[in-house]
Amino acid sequence: MSAAARISKLGLLKMCATMVVSLIVALLEAPSALAQSSYKLQPGDAIEIWMAQYSDLTRQVTLAPDGWISLPLAGAMQAQGMTIENLQIALVERLQPFFNDDVGLNVSLVPSERNQPSIFVAGDVETPGLYQYRPGMTVLHAISVAGGIYRPTMTPADQDRSMEIENLLANGEKRLSELNIIIARLNAQIAGETEFTIPSGVEAADVASFVSRERALLAMQSNSVRSQQDALLRMTAINEDSIAAVKDQISSVEQRIGLAKERMSATATLVERGVVQASSVREIEVNIVEMEGSLSQLRTTLAMQRAAILTEQNRVDLLTQDFQLGLTTQLSAVEREREELREEMANYHETMELYEPAATAGQSRLRYEIIRPTEGASLDVDATEQTMILPGDLIRVSRSTLMPQPILPVLEAPSAPEAISGTSPVASSEPS
Repeated sequence: MSAAARISKLGLLKMCATMVVSLIVALLEAPSALAQSSYKLQPGDAIEIWMAQYSDLTRQVTLAPDGWISLPLAGAMQAQGMTIENLQIALVERLQPFFNDDVGLNVSLVPSERNQPSIFVAGDVETPGLYQYRPGMTVLHAISVAGGIYRPTMTPADQDRSMEIENLLANGEKRLSELNIIIARLNAQIAGETEFTIPSGVEAADVASFVSRERALLAMQSNSVRSQQDALLRMTAINEDSIAAVKDQISSVEQRIGLAKERMSATATLVERGVVQASSVREIEVNIVEMEGSLSQLRTTLAMQRAAILTEQNRVDLLTQDFQLGLTTQLSAVEREREELREEMANYHETMELYEPAATAGQSRLRYEIIRPTEGASLDVDATEQTMILPGDLIRVSRSTLMPQPILPVLEAPSAPEAISGTSPVASSEPS
C-alpha cells in the first residue's frame, strides 16, 4: 500500500472515530436537547464543532468574554446570543464558498453547570439557590434538593422568649375578647338598650364571668338612669297637681275680688244716699286689698312651682348628657386600646414565626409560588407540592397568615412540559 493510500485510510478512520464519538455525545446529551434548542450562547460557553470534509476544523471552541469565536476559514464572528442551530447555519454559510460539496458541519454545546437546565429555589428553605433541573420534577422535589423547609434551631433563650410570647398572646386574646364585650355593652347603653349581644368570634364560655359582670353593670347603670327619669316624672306629676290647685285658688280669689268690688260699688251708692255709713266702703276696700295680696302670693307660688319643674328637668337632662358623653369617651378609649392590642399581637405573631414556625402552625401556612419567565414578562402562579416545574422556573416558598387573600390560579400537573396558560403576565421578575 502506498504512503498516500495509508494517509487517506488513516484520515478516513479518524473521521469515522470522530463521528462515533459525536454520536455517543449526542446520545448522552439527548435529555438536554430541548434546552439546547432554545439556549442562547453566553461568554464562557464551550461548543464542539465537527466537520466531515475537513477534520482539522473539528475542534472545541470557547466563547471569549466579548462573545466572539474564531475558526479557520470562517474567521471571527459574534456568537453571543445565538442558539446552537443559528450558529451552525451561520458557520455553514461562511465555510460553503471554500468547498464544492455541501458542508457537513455539526455544532453542539459542551455540557457544563452554567448551561444545564436549572431551577431556582428561594424563600423559606434551608439552602436557597440554583439547582439542576431533572425531567419530571415537582415543587416538592425542588424543596427537597434545597434542603427542605427552613426550621431555625432554637436556643434555650429563644425557647424562653417563645414561651413568654405565647403567654402574651394568650393574655392578649383574652383581653381582646373582654374589650369586644365592653364595646358591645357601651354601644347598647348609648342606644338606650338594656341588653347586648356577645360579639361573633368571642367564646362565651371562656369569658362567662366577665360577660356576667358587664351585664350586671349595664343593668345597674340602666336602672340608675331609669330611676332618675322616674323621679323626674313623679316630681313633675306632683308639681302639676300643685299648680292645678294654685290655679284653682287664684281663680277663686279673682272671683271673690270681683264680687267684693261689685259690693263696694253698691255700698258707695248707698253711702251717697245716706242709707249706710262711709266706713262700710272702707271695710270692703280693706278686704279687697287683702284678697289681692293673697292673689299675688298664689301667683308667686305658681311661678316657683313651674320654675322647679324646669330646674329639675334641666338637671336630669344635664345628667343624661354627661352620662352619654362619658359613655362615648369610654367607647373611644376602649376602641383605641383594642387597636393597639391588635397591633401588639400582630407583632407577637411575627416574632413567633421567627422563633419557631411550628409554634404558629395554627396561624400560618406554607405558600408555594412558581415564577415562570416568558418573553419579556413572567407568570406568577400559586402552586402545590405536586405541581410540575420546568427549566428556568423560580420556586418561592413563603409563610402567610390565614387571612383572606386573592387566590391565584393553581398550576395543574402538565402531562408534558408546556407553557402555563390562563394567567395574565406580570412585570418580569426573572432572577438574575
